[in-house]
Amino acid sequence: MSGKLIKTANFTYNNIIEYEGKRIPFVSKMIIHYALIDAETTMEFSTVKVKKVPTSEFGLGQLQ
Repeated sequence: MSGKLIKTANFTYNNIIEYEGKRIPFVSKMIIHYALIDAETTMEFSTVKVKKVPTSEFGLGQLQ
């Protein structure tokens, strides 16, 4: 790796999730800024739900 910055991201936390009886701020918007080109990507998250995800979902075999 060259150590050169490729991307940065800014997060907004306007969503609230409830987990184990607690209200927790959660990401509502992410803006990714590209350092090598004049561009950005915006992702907005709504209707966020908390659910249990099996650990098998995070295995390398799931990458396609």
